[in-house]
Amino acid sequence: MSDALPSIEGTSLLLQSHNMGELGPIEVLGYIDQLNEKAWELRSLDSKQAAQLSEKALHLAKQMHYQQGQCDALLARGFASFRMGQFEAARKDAEHAKELCETLPDKQPLLKALNLLGIVHGQTGNLEKALETFLSNCQLLHQLGDIKGEANAIGNAAFAYTLLGDYPTALEFYLKSLKLFEAIAYQEGISRCLMNIGSTYLDMNDFQEALPYFLRSLDTGENQEPQVHVTLLSNIGYCHETLGDLDKAFGYVLEGLRIAQSIEDRSGAAATLDKLGRLYIKSGDLTQAKDSLFHALSIKQEIGDRSSQADTLLLIGDLYLAQSDYPKALESFQKSLELATSIGNKPEMTQADEKLSYVWEKLGYFEKALHHLRNMVALKNEIFDDASNRKLQSLRVTFQIEQSEKEREIYRLKNVELAKANEQLQNANQEKSDLLEQLARQAQEDALTGLYNRRYFDTRIKLELEHAQSLHIPLSVMMCDIDNFKSINDTFSHQTGDMVLTKVAELFKKGLREADVLARYGGEEFVLLMPTTVLDNAVRLCERLRQNIVNHPWQDIHPDLKVTVSMGVVNDPSCHNYEKLIAQADLKLYEAKRSGKNKVCK
Repeated sequence: MSDALPSIEGTSLLLQSHNMGELGPIEVLGYIDQLNEKAWELRSLDSKQAAQLSEKALHLAKQMHYQQGQCDALLARGFASFRMGQFEAARKDAEHAKELCETLPDKQPLLKALNLLGIVHGQTGNLEKALETFLSNCQLLHQLGDIKGEANAIGNAAFAYTLLGDYPTALEFYLKSLKLFEAIAYQEGISRCLMNIGSTYLDMNDFQEALPYFLRSLDTGENQEPQVHVTLLSNIGYCHETLGDLDKAFGYVLEGLRIAQSIEDRSGAAATLDKLGRLYIKSGDLTQAKDSLFHALSIKQEIGDRSSQADTLLLIGDLYLAQSDYPKALESFQKSLELATSIGNKPEMTQADEKLSYVWEKLGYFEKALHHLRNMVALKNEIFDDASNRKLQSLRVTFQIEQSEKEREIYRLKNVELAKANEQLQNANQEKSDLLEQLARQAQEDALTGLYNRRYFDTRIKLELEHAQSLHIPLSVMMCDIDNFKSINDTFSHQTGDMVLTKVAELFKKGLREADVLARYGGEEFVLLMPTTVLDNAVRLCERLRQNIVNHPWQDIHPDLKVTVSMGVVNDPSCHNYEKLIAQADLKLYEAKRSGKNKVCK
């Protein structure tokens, strides 16, 4: 019997027609390896098939007492389970694989097991554990001298920081990862890292900052994995869509879909079809939108990708809303809510409740609309609390890492440096106390300007609106945007743009009253809450703020620099929904922009 490894298909037929005892051990072990290789290849493309192949490999590997085969099968099955939303099963497989892999001379399976564990911990909300796992991976790879692996692990740690909501630290880690990839001239890693930096800016809703990183990634990604290339094209299309250029968005998304279909990347094709469907809805081509979205849903159901089906169902509901088919929209949103609830995805649950509230209100069922609206508000509060807790987790893990490093240093220095190290440790403990005291402020502040952030503002305006409605007192809201801010960044540099944002925030704060609440709402947008202020007084206040910006000596920053702002101000006593009130202010801001900029519209 030949020692050559047979193909999966050929060996499968062989196993069906012979007893196991008739096969040589090398053939069986080779078959197990090929099953695992195929399962690993399909873990994202076809999760159901990957799970079936790895299950078969695991069964055979146990019979043959083949430890490496068991590890590989557990890892492939774990990743497939993760893709299908079966997080507890994925965690168990990862932990079992980790135990088996620790005794193997080859450390790569152990690294995969740690990586899967970190991903599962992150998905299930145990972000502190996820970050600890990824950082342990970094240390192990550094000890092994595996620069490429260490760069990948640092990237995973960066991803954990994004889940913790600590975007500045995430960007810092991605830049460390990028530096390592550049040191070994690993173009695929460089491209992927640039894409991840862009994705982090997407999480921050900074589409203008995200787009250049995505384009750089595209330029440097000649040897990029096709699946990664599909995601990149899709993200570029999403940026263009958000920035209002639907033609470019269609071009990138359609190219991404073409590549996904050509390589039979069904998961990537489904994600791209989602974006294509949304573009068709925006462009008014509802027939094409329906074809794209139902095709995406069908693929996700076939490959068992439960984690993203709720997204598609939300888009299908939007499609039916565009057709004024409220019963079908209601059915889609309800299915999305049920699916999102089953996997604990609070952001999608929030969107579904908001959509259901809107449809029930349209249908005249106000009690049901109110029920979903209350659910949405409760979920948003939970998400806000979760974000604060994640920030605390981030600080705690960072401190624990520093603590561990200090303790190792103490052990190394022993008696001579013990006193000094103990003093440093005490200082670190004091620093920890100071950090924890600042946590509440950091969780609600914008890092660049020192203003309140959007999460805090949304919570505050909800409370102020309820207070104003109950006491029948006025409440005004202003939405502001720095005119031509992209041009400032492009012409003078992003550093200059940051200086402009900081100075505008400072000028605004000088002109406000103690009761006013000013926040950076995202990018170059600011929002101002003015309690007990009627519309005319609010407009006068905002006009003074606008003049302060115009009259400031911007040439101190750059001789050619000029800065103006546009503002929209509203005061609507009949509005009981803070998001609608903000949306009204945003419409007035758009009116100011459209009518020439550098003005206040009410």
